[in-house]
Amino acid sequence: METSSLWQANVGMVQDAFRLVPAVNIYRGYKNKIKNF
Repeated sequence: METSSLWQANVGMVQDAFRLVPAVNIYRGYKNKIKNF
């Protein structure tokens, strides 16, 4: 049971990371746009 809860915690972290990736890419693109102006 302990391992399954640990696994769920890892899955949650991975899902959070995947949610953050697009935000980071948008942020980087936004910074690059500002640089170009």
